[in-house]
Amino acid sequence: MKVYKYKVLDINPIYITLPKGATLLKFDYQGPPYGDGFNLWALVDPIALNEDRKFILVSTGHDLFQTAEQLKYVGTAEHDSTKLIAHLFEVTP
Repeated sequence: MKVYKYKVLDINPIYITLPKGATLLKFDYQGPPYGDGFNLWALVDPIALNEDRKFILVSTGHDLFQTAEQLKYVGTAEHDSTKLIAHLFEVTP
């Protein structure tokens, strides 16, 4: 098992390819010199088969367009320079 970092783009929906069985650990903003944007850290088995998982990123007060039953909360992060507060949800089937 290893911890890997995945870039979270701000275009919904967001599809991230993760090894099957990956455990989501943390969603946060990481600025220079180690990154420049929102990221997701996950505990993964690097030799497991990959699967695409669907996420949405929303700002406080914005519509989600899904029901609560379709969403699993991942985390909230603040952008360092813009102070934007973003909330990441995984969309479940």
